[in-house]
Amino acid sequence: MIVKIDEIGKMMAKRMKEMSLNAKIVSERTGIAQSTLSEFFRGISFKKCFTTLEKVADVLNIPSLTIIFKSHLSDEEYKKLYGQPDNIDLNTLLPEYRKQVLKLVEKSNRQKREMLIKEQTMKKKNSK
Repeated sequence: MIVKIDEIGKMMAKRMKEMSLNAKIVSERTGIAQSTLSEFFRGISFKKCFTTLEKVADVLNIPSLTIIFKSHLSDEEYKKLYGQPDNIDLNTLLPEYRKQVLKLVEKSNRQKREMLIKEQTMKKKNSK
């Protein structure tokens, strides 16, 4: 798997516009310097890539894995794989990136479980 950092930055910048956010607001909410965010969005900084990605993704309300997968897959490939991150060959990643991706997978799965539980709870309340 090849993670294209410049594509990730473009996706996140687009999402910022959709949410009417600017770099200053994202910087304040993440605690990441605006200069670091700028380098990240332009794809020129790999330093603390996954930490930056996760913090910014949280502010933009996007699952981190969605960003990683969408950055290098066609829409069709993404649809086949999303929700099934174990289909990605993680052995092609450098060990430090593999570890970070696995953490993101765990976090994403936890978020999905929490959403399902909330949905089920709401359905039960509405059916009473």
